[in-house]
Amino acid sequence: MTTVAAGKVKVDQEVRSAVERHDPVRVVKHGRSTAFVILHPADFELVRPLLQRRRQGRPIPFHTLLDDDDLAVMAEDRQADGDALAAGIWESWHA
Repeated sequence: MTTVAAGKVKVDQEVRSAVERHDPVRVVKHGRSTAFVILHPADFELVRPLLQRRRQGRPIPFHTLLDDDDLAVMAEDRQADGDALAAGIWESWHA
């Protein structure tokens, strides 16, 4: 990770407040595409292993990010709407 002195970066009070609340801040360019995301340092530590895997070209095991409650909600949604895409995602995570 590259480290930059705080004096070199101008951060609005709204951004500081959001980061203090652990709310990620998405910075957009020309109102459309995301230029970068600002995270609280503790939140960044949670995703650091995933970013390292991605940089190394290794797959990210999304099923390990979900708990049993998440999987139960997905199963209920799949049963309620019968969506083939949701069924495919569910099956791929449990293959």
